[in-house]
Amino acid sequence: DSPACCWRPPCLQKTYSGLFCVSINPYKWLPVYQKEVVAAYKEKRRSEAPPHIFAVADNAFQDMLHSKW
Repeated sequence: DSPACCWRPPCLQKTYSGLFCVSINPYKWLPVYQKEVVAAYKEKRRSEAPPHIFAVADNAFQDMLHSKW
């Protein structure tokens, strides 16, 4: 058994820390890369969906599209 200090409920396995998405490895396969998941994060603000690497990536992509360098 894992120590209680290492267990986190599913809702706490991912969180944002500033500009980054922090994830705890649940040591099991999760369906986080399916097309439905990708679509759920496309062109959404970080506050509109749970933390996920797709939100970070899409935010960076949208910033590149809309910023004037």
